[in-house]
Amino acid sequence: MDGNHEDFDLLLRYPVRGNGLREVSEAIWHVPRGFRWTWAGLAWLGCGGAHSVDRQWREPGTSWWKQETIDEADVERCVTAPADVLICHDCPAGVDIPGLGEGGTWPAEEIVLANAHRAVLRRIVDVTQARLIVHGHYHRGYQAEVDLGYGRLFVRGLGMDGTDFDENLWIVDLADLKALVG
Repeated sequence: MDGNHEDFDLLLRYPVRGNGLREVSEAIWHVPRGFRWTWAGLAWLGCGGAHSVDRQWREPGTSWWKQETIDEADVERCVTAPADVLICHDCPAGVDIPGLGEGGTWPAEEIVLANAHRAVLRRIVDVTQARLIVHGHYHRGYQAEVDLGYGRLFVRGLGMDGTDFDENLWIVDLADLKALVG
């Protein structure tokens, strides 16, 4: 899954293989936006990308790439069918992220663009009606249950390097996951 600080010029040079993934190395595969798979009887969807609120301090083509955000072609690839689980980098609009806005002041225009990106991801969620979303981007480990208009949605935000293990990683028994999503 890509996020928002990938070298997209390099990443997108890797061809999408017959299995729908990009082989970056022998042990690393990139999940392209809109990639779908079935695991444990559940329909999974991958959709990376997010807006960088620190863009003004980054250098285009070196530490910032315009491909970081979800575009309309990505949306079209994602909304082809329902999904039980959405693995993404950003978090959709309508989900409150604990501590968001505390510590750090970002330019107001960048917050507007970040919120617009979350709204694009929300469009994907509204169509696919995922029951579980796992995301990163905000570097905060948390769990939440929300209702975005189609029933219960469980959201798991992951932390970042340097956070406690249980915030940065989620080890799930697939039977438990099926019960959570079911």
